[in-house]
Amino acid sequence: MRAALPVVMRGSADPQLVVVAAGSYDAELKALLLAAKERGGLGLVPVLGERLAVAVTVLAAAGLADRLLLAPMPSVPARVADRGLDFTAALANRAAARLRRAGVSVEVVRPLRQLRRPADQSGLGLAARQANLSGAFGAAAQLPAGELIVVDDIVTTGASITEAVRALAAVGRRPLGAATVAATRRIKAAG
Repeated sequence: MRAALPVVMRGSADPQLVVVAAGSYDAELKALLLAAKERGGLGLVPVLGERLAVAVTVLAAAGLADRLLLAPMPSVPARVADRGLDFTAALANRAAARLRRAGVSVEVVRPLRQLRRPADQSGLGLAARQANLSGAFGAAAQLPAGELIVVDDIVTTGASITEAVRALAAVGRRPLGAATVAATRRIKAAG
């Protein structure tokens, strides 16, 4: 897999939110993510987790934390059962392992919970995705000390990440930002 340059973006719904993707959701990353998630290619999790670690590193460079907390987006329980693992949590764990080898103090935490199952987001624009996700996540208030980073596999419009940030901020833990493996062209690059 060729190295791609990280993509730094601002959230469409929350301009204060910084999102860093390890690369664009181009043919190569798209094929890898789809193979891993939809075609049983779970052997690709280490490669994709390494990519996520790149995005976390770029985002963390903006903060001054002694410790990072990676908070995976909650997965749909039926998808976890179908795949035999929580894909986003597996990526977060792999990224954390990579970061620890580089001397970074990092922990994967699971504060985010689905309060209700939103409708399928395929084909929805930003406003419809925001409405669909409004109030979908809750967050635990008790977390260890550290700079919180929401992690996911793909950012499309930023609506899911924005809802996760809202849930965390509601319990007093606004994240530094979010890190993903890939970003589609629907979200605008910062600059």
